[in-house]
Amino acid sequence: MSDTFQIKAIICIPTFNEEKHLPFLLESIENQKNIDDYEVNVFISDSNSTDRTIEVAESFSSKSNFRYEILVNKGANKSVNINKVLEIIESDVFIVIDAHCELDSYYVSNGIKSLIDNQNT
Repeated sequence: MSDTFQIKAIICIPTFNEEKHLPFLLESIENQKNIDDYEVNVFISDSNSTDRTIEVAESFSSKSNFRYEILVNKGANKSVNINKVLEIIESDVFIVIDAHCELDSYYVSNGIKSLIDNQNT
């Protein structure tokens, strides 16, 4: 990734007991293409999972090119998890992705491009 970015994007993943699904999503995020011009950060906002969700997130975080932030929100639901991230970030693009998802390789870059293109029309 370059040192200067014009667009900052946040990927927010609200979770609760997603140990089995989260690795597939995080791997698909790691494999995103055409994002070198964007600063992409990943926020996992968890509802105090009782499985290994946090450990899975930390494992990806430790070997990623992206900056990961892991928040644990005791007793929170999905909306609260998303709002907790919104409270602390500054971003041009905010992407919420469910932990059950697996992204196409160009999902993030195509989404950002579409937003930019439509902003100027």
